[in-house]
Amino acid sequence: MHTSTSYAAPQLRRILLAALASLALMLPMLLVPAPAQAATTVATRVSGFAAGPATVTKGKAVTYSGQVQRASGKSWVKTGAVSVHVYFDPDGTAPRKYVRTIKTNATGYFKSSTVSTVSGKWSVTVPARGSYKASTSAAKYVKVVPAKIATRVSSFAAGPATVTKGKAVTYSGQAQRASGATWAKTGAVTVNVYFDPDGAAPKKLVRSLKTGSTGYFKASTTSSVSGKWSAHMPAQGNYLGSYSATKYVKVVAAPKPTVTKPINLNTCPSWAPIKGNASSMIYHMPGQSFYTRTNPEACFATESAAVKAGYRKAKV
Repeated sequence: MHTSTSYAAPQLRRILLAALASLALMLPMLLVPAPAQAATTVATRVSGFAAGPATVTKGKAVTYSGQVQRASGKSWVKTGAVSVHVYFDPDGTAPRKYVRTIKTNATGYFKSSTVSTVSGKWSVTVPARGSYKASTSAAKYVKVVPAKIATRVSSFAAGPATVTKGKAVTYSGQAQRASGATWAKTGAVTVNVYFDPDGAAPKKLVRSLKTGSTGYFKASTTSSVSGKWSAHMPAQGNYLGSYSATKYVKVVAAPKPTVTKPINLNTCPSWAPIKGNASSMIYHMPGQSFYTRTNPEACFATESAAVKAGYRKAKV
């Protein structure tokens, strides 16, 4: 037993010394720090960011574009392909809302579109990635306006087709708006009435009037000469302008009177020389025996007018 113990002790010491020697060799390596990950130290920017058009119809596209660049000394150069986050800040709301992520091309350039809904500010953010720091573009405001709606002036009429000068020409119609594949009433809108007199140009504004709640209008104007009547609904609110068809109205001179009162006790006017005696209901023609002695109560332009009034012709 004593001999075995004496032998084992030197052997153990040799093992321990060998282990300590190996540890001493490894210690410098253990003290060396692990390599650090690359730091995000390169600044970026979004150059030339644009969003537009400045005013766009609701439902049409808003297009945004720009170029992501990185700092290189005192200048800026392209980044290559990176991700860009698109944000939108609608009017009256906060914070801005994420819209989408797009990838730039090899030069850092990007361009894409989104359907418009409301007005607001568009911007993009370059997220931190690799050695690149994050950056955000300037915000660009885009105004979204309602879509314009087609209109028409339906059932426009002007008449009567032939009217006596000085009498009224009446015009009417209905302003309508497009509604899908059909037409609907516009509600109260302004309609301008025009007249193009024969041989004259351009047409002239006669009056502006307001339609009723159903878009219907009707009014009159005293006639003077023949010509074409039309109505124009000017663009207003969301409505596009439109014109009616034209309607021709012929204006004729008023017919000459066929009967009148005498100028004085014994005399009729030259255009109505036939003397009518009311007590006898006899009319006297110029040249007849009792013509000069008759004091007329009525003067007629034609014999037919006298007969129509109930008179009979004197025999002499």
